[in-house]
Amino acid sequence: MRYLLWGLFGPSIWPLWLAALALLLLLLSRRRAGTVVLALSVTTFVAFGLMPLGAVLMRGLEAPRAGDHTARTPPSHILVLAGGEALHASKRRGMLEVNGHGDRILAGLTLSRAHPDARLWIVGAGRETSLSANDVESVAEFWRRAGVASRRISTIGGSDDTCANLADFAEADRLQGRTVLVTSAFHMPRALACAEAAGFRPIPYPVDYKTGTGGWSFNVLANLNTLDLAAHELIGLIFYKLEGRT
Repeated sequence: MRYLLWGLFGPSIWPLWLAALALLLLLLSRRRAGTVVLALSVTTFVAFGLMPLGAVLMRGLEAPRAGDHTARTPPSHILVLAGGEALHASKRRGMLEVNGHGDRILAGLTLSRAHPDARLWIVGAGRETSLSANDVESVAEFWRRAGVASRRISTIGGSDDTCANLADFAEADRLQGRTVLVTSAFHMPRALACAEAAGFRPIPYPVDYKTGTGGWSFNVLANLNTLDLAAHELIGLIFYKLEGRT
């Protein structure tokens, strides 16, 4: 439900809602108000879609760098956060399809080969409906097909909340040894805060970077999507702080 509400009311949709309100006001013969709201809609669209606001916010979130997972003491756990699965497509095809965050899944596989004694974890919602597949089981099966032994793969499912999933990992007494945490770079600050709240400090391994060194693009849809992702993470961090969860 949270993601549905964000899709309906996140920043990228504001220009559309403002344009719809302006149209309604004009139809009701409220021309002055309608014109003002229409101008606000255009201004918002330009600010969000053509200005580097999303890129600036995203760069701040992507600032944490990867920790050293190649130290003398190798990690015991590789913990991958779900979110890279294209669940509807996976359900239709009968095997894993990935979305724009699929680097998480591939990075987990790469790290599992670099650290053959480490246990490989995928944590996520773990639910299957008539419309989509089970995220954690789909990833686990992909890793098995890629050659990772079943005995090395573990799953945690039950919530789409990052803090809840990391708390489940911590409470199950799986914290012996070092843990590498894999997730999208923009999601890493929130994930690290949740891990610390759960009582452990993992080695960050951020992937799936959304910004580069060449500035923002003139792709309006891409800029709006970047702003949505960044705003969602920042609001999540604020929300966690207010709840006392981090």
